Amino acid sequence: MMKHMTFSFVLIVSLMLTLNCGENQNVEESSRPGDVEESNSEQSEAVEQTYRHDIAWSVPESISELPENMRMNVYREIWNGESRASEGAIRRYPNDIDAQSDYESVLYERYMDEIAQKYNITRQQLWDIGTEGVVKQWPH
Repeated sequence: MMKHMTFSFVLIVSLMLTLNCGENQNVEESSRPGDVEESNSEQSEAVEQTYRHDIAWSVPESISELPENMRMNVYREIWNGESRASEGAIRRYPNDIDAQSDYESVLYERYMDEIAQKYNITRQQLWDIGTEGVVKQWPH
């Protein structure tokens, strides 16, 4: 059983729950094969527009005073830290998924602490920056 879920997975799931993605979507039956795809595409675009609009007004106060270029750098380092933790755990325990999961958690926490110390920010600010980066689709 995995004890550690990466930041991006947890964030995506929580955003999907917040947006109720896939819930109560009305797809009309049609005799034309392309109609369902068009309908799904339109719904996806509507959700994306709502999603972007909502986040533009919800940057947490904890990070609003930090320069955006700094937040973008932190976001990239979060992604790199996740990758490093995962790769390091796989290298160390290539045949033991439970040990990989445990070690990935240890490495992930270590890397997040290093990032927080480097930028003199709290773990909550780190989480908020990660959330902002995913929502705003910053490159990583």
